[in-house]
Amino acid sequence: MNGLQQRMVDGVTGYHEIGCSLGKTCRFGGRMSQFYPVLAHSMVVGRLVAREAPEWEIYGLLHDAAEMFCGDVPRPFKTHTAKIVEEEVLRRLYGRLGLPWPSAEAQAAVKQADEAALWAEWHLLKPYEFYRVPDGPPEPDPTAAHLTEEMAAHEPAAWLRSDAQPLVFADWCAFAEGMLKAQGEGQ
Repeated sequence: MNGLQQRMVDGVTGYHEIGCSLGKTCRFGGRMSQFYPVLAHSMVVGRLVAREAPEWEIYGLLHDAAEMFCGDVPRPFKTHTAKIVEEEVLRRLYGRLGLPWPSAEAQAAVKQADEAALWAEWHLLKPYEFYRVPDGPPEPDPTAAHLTEEMAAHEPAAWLRSDAQPLVFADWCAFAEGMLKAQGEGQ
């Protein structure tokens, strides 16, 4: 990262700012019939990770935080260099927030939750209709099949309603306030 990029990342004031940005960033590079924010995806990943280990929830919630600067780049277009930059941004953000870098085990749990959420979102939100993917959606992920049913039961499409988006953001803010409180108590 160059000096300007470093100053931009170092200027992040906390969880609220990250939530604001991710709440305005659309998943799948914006190729959706309706707006679905990276923030909602991050909430799903965080909750899935918390099932395995509650102390890792923060890593699920922040796994795409670099997208507040880099945007949401669909996987087929994400280059090796872009992945390196995103990791560098995440490392700086974690440092800024006083979080240690996640263990290999936590990273694996986040990766699995991210894949499960992606698969469920792909099937429920159908971005492939906009990508004009000749073969349709990706093959079912047996570890994530239950998530599609679970997300459908909780009406993830409700996140797409303009009146529901503030609720997702409020959920994030409540989490952020809890994290700030916990950090204050730990000092």
